[in-house]
Amino acid sequence: VCEAFQCKALSIPEKGYMNCLPSASGSFQSGSNCEFFCEKGFVLKGSKNLQCGPTGKWDSEEPTCEAVKCDAVRHLQRGSVRCAHSSAGEFTYKSSCAFSCEDGFELHGSAQLECTSQGQWTQKVPSCQVVQCSSLAVSGKTNMSCSGEPVFGAVCAFACPEGWTLNGSAALTCDATGHWSGMPPTCEAPAESSAPLAVGLAA
Repeated sequence: VCEAFQCKALSIPEKGYMNCLPSASGSFQSGSNCEFFCEKGFVLKGSKNLQCGPTGKWDSEEPTCEAVKCDAVRHLQRGSVRCAHSSAGEFTYKSSCAFSCEDGFELHGSAQLECTSQGQWTQKVPSCQVVQCSSLAVSGKTNMSCSGEPVFGAVCAFACPEGWTLNGSAALTCDATGHWSGMPPTCEAPAESSAPLAVGLAA
């Protein structure tokens, strides 16, 4: 009686599982087949299906399950990023990163990203953009000179013509919340002299 060759038992991959169709005896004889799968967030490296050959050898090496990885998150200019990731420092499935900006800058985009099971971040990395103030308008004789665009840190200085009085702040600053430090001043005309005019009388 000829006995069929048997293949050695296979190991279940870490972070994975397998489904096998052995012979009725429970051994892996020629023709037995095993299919491998990985848990969510892991990808199969190697053959998905292994078959026991006629000589008692599997037709391929046992596969493994490797963690899916997202690309490293770039540094945020004018901001900071805090990430929770694997102990090896890799961005694997469900790793997350939270973003924030310096004072005077606001976040454009999502404040938090998460690494998906496909190895992609849920959103694009956000950016920090400078806070903007509204444009200032002056009236009358008030002269205004600004250091640049109406953004965080910009300073606008005000002056009046000679002899006129400045009512209000001589300078306003665009603050971190996008507001000016006060209202634009006004220029007040010089008061007319109330002294009576001397009238010459003929002798």
